[in-house]
Amino acid sequence: MKKLTTLLIILLSITYADEQQQQQQQIVFVGTLVKNEPLGLKNPSEYCLEDGHIYKGAKYRIAGKNIHSSNPQDLSSIYGKTVIVYGKLVKDLNKILTKGEKAPEDYGREQSMMQIRSDWVTEETGFSVGRSTKKRLKRFSYIEYSKVEEFKGLQVEKSDNIITVTLKNTFENDIKDLSIIAHYEVVFGKPSPRYTTNTIDNLYSQQSITITFPTIFSQQSPNRRQKRAAKYRDIIITATAENFHLNIRY
Repeated sequence: MKKLTTLLIILLSITYADEQQQQQQQIVFVGTLVKNEPLGLKNPSEYCLEDGHIYKGAKYRIAGKNIHSSNPQDLSSIYGKTVIVYGKLVKDLNKILTKGEKAPEDYGREQSMMQIRSDWVTEETGFSVGRSTKKRLKRFSYIEYSKVEEFKGLQVEKSDNIITVTLKNTFENDIKDLSIIAHYEVVFGKPSPRYTTNTIDNLYSQQSITITFPTIFSQQSPNRRQKRAAKYRDIIITATAENFHLNIRY
């Protein structure tokens, strides 16, 4: 029994050490730099927690993750652009929150009453827009960054009928299992997304690739005689490797 207990302690120690190491590793994140705002559906800059107070959070996020630094850069000139963030993942969003004033009783009520889809809100709040709990926020990691710079390897051009996407791998390493996805929304009826995807097994360092998508995507719907047209919304580009996360929404 004593040997079994010792073995379990060793295994738990190894698991904890691995998790700590992963959090301390320098990771490269590539994505669109989004400015957070109060009562943002996908990008809240503050939260009303269970004590009724407003807690200020991060000013910006990338690929859904808040970014923070003890020595912050002025990012006002590059938000909305595709950027490279160098940093590490840190668990527990509560660590970067600052307690503020008491929230109005109806804080977020109007926004929460809107008819919204689950993919329109962040899991930090869910459908209770602007509101969360310390227990809930503890589940989320943020990026403690050391440097942010603009990524200049992406070009998206839109004409009347065609979207042209050109991506260059400006990094030293190859990008494997790359997905370039066009996101569409159904024009008539209940709003719903449609996607068309191109996958690339390997984009070599300094290699470029160009892909085109139509601006209107038609699909035969089940139990319907006519096709449903979907209009282009944006481009999603994803790839994940060790210490490298690419998740661009353009």
